[in-house]
Amino acid sequence: MTAGADDVYDRIEEAGGGYPVSVHRLVENHGMENVDIDERGNSMMLSELLAEVDAERFGSRSDLEETVGPVIERERQRRRVGWLGLVKRAVLGKPLRR
Repeated sequence: MTAGADDVYDRIEEAGGGYPVSVHRLVENHGMENVDIDERGNSMMLSELLAEVDAERFGSRSDLEETVGPVIERERQRRRVGWLGLVKRAVLGKPLRR
């Protein structure tokens, strides 16, 4: 299972595309697909991820990793829940709001 920028890279490769690749083309062709953001199976739609990116295109894989990586890490941190949150989720049956 790939996650993060590697998962986005796999979408580009599966489509037979190469670099440079535009953000618009990725959203148009794969925007509704889920991208795993961590190994636990948390995911988000590619269009949501790319909406947070300040770029119009990716010139290389390293450019993709440098641009998308920080956005994915912020989302991972946002979704991280402590032990109290897990207890509340188990008892109340719904996620915590921050």
